[in-house]
Amino acid sequence: MNKAKIAREGEKWVEDGHISEEQLESILNTYQQKDYRYLLVLFATLLVSIGVLIYVISDWAQVSNSIRIGIMVVSMVVLYSFGAYYYRRHEQQTDMYPQIVSMSFLLLGYVFFGATILLLIHLYEVIILSAWPYAIWGMVGLLLYFLYPHQLTFLSGLVIIIYGQIYSSLVFDQFNVYIFIIFLLGFLIVAYRYNSYLYSVSIAIGFVIHSLVATSMLTNEYYWFILFMFILYALSEFISRQKLKQSLFYVSVFSIFIFKTSETFMLQEDYFPNELIYEPVFFIILGIGIVCMIFYSFFTKESVKLVDISLFIPLFFLPYHYLIIILSMFFFTLFYLIYGFQRGIQSRIVIGIVTFLLSTFTVYIQYAWEALNKSLFFIIGGLLLFAISFVLEKLRRNREQGEAR
Repeated sequence: MNKAKIAREGEKWVEDGHISEEQLESILNTYQQKDYRYLLVLFATLLVSIGVLIYVISDWAQVSNSIRIGIMVVSMVVLYSFGAYYYRRHEQQTDMYPQIVSMSFLLLGYVFFGATILLLIHLYEVIILSAWPYAIWGMVGLLLYFLYPHQLTFLSGLVIIIYGQIYSSLVFDQFNVYIFIIFLLGFLIVAYRYNSYLYSVSIAIGFVIHSLVATSMLTNEYYWFILFMFILYALSEFISRQKLKQSLFYVSVFSIFIFKTSETFMLQEDYFPNELIYEPVFFIILGIGIVCMIFYSFFTKESVKLVDISLFIPLFFLPYHYLIIILSMFFFTLFYLIYGFQRGIQSRIVIGIVTFLLSTFTVYIQYAWEALNKSLFFIIGGLLLFAISFVLEKLRRNREQGEAR
């Protein structure tokens, strides 16, 4: 709750006699007005970084190679030195602005470091057969985080690692194992140690991106992505850190649900199911994992997890596969809505609402887009959303009335 909102609410508390004017003033004094100047610094850092990377790949025909490299190295050292000095000088301050300024100069030095590596490769026409420059760049980012622990240094290094994996797949048609090891043994351990929602969600999304690259580069069929998401879901069950646990769970569930949504479209193409190759290794590994998770859910007396596990059961080999997948999606989402409203668990309700909307519009788009006039398509879609919101509101009121009794 921000200071302005507390002030508005506080006036009502004073009118109702809950607190005095002096108490309200004392409460407001404990809240500092947010200083958004740091956003300008962040945007400035982003723009300069983009400009540096574009400048590196531009034509410097009139400047010798040694001068180009010298400019980059000197700029990197100056930016890093100033950032380190500013960081030490304002390390004890709680104000966000000096922290962001120091981090911005450190990150600009980090960008110049990576740009210098790319420039050297470009100038001397070094033939690279893998994305090793991004692995080095990411490791330096991890080292920078250990020296100056901040969200920006963590995210910048993580972005480089993820981009390096994407670059490896697009340019070299390979999944870079070394980059993935740095991701797991470096950034995942940091996220586990600090148990932050920002770190945890970033790591979970990074794992999904790595899984997509691994699916396309290391496997023959698209459905291996199910196994990778099941691994992410299983990790969420056995990790003790609550924030990381929740982040892995939500990202794995939403990712597999979006995957199933796209799968229903793919499987309606006549040629697509006929070209699928059923690989026994996939079914054996996933089958063993699912059976183990089922036993685990019974052992921990959390049978509700069986509904989660049902999302990871492959259905593409069944007749009328896309219809069965859609029905399984509705089963999952309706269970979560009913279970969430009955138990008053807000997180389950949110999952149920989001997945219900995805399921509904998956069916709606597939069966109504071609059949309906386009304006009527959007009108009915809007009315459908109104109807869903009214039903959910009625369920909420019924639950609150039941609790009141």
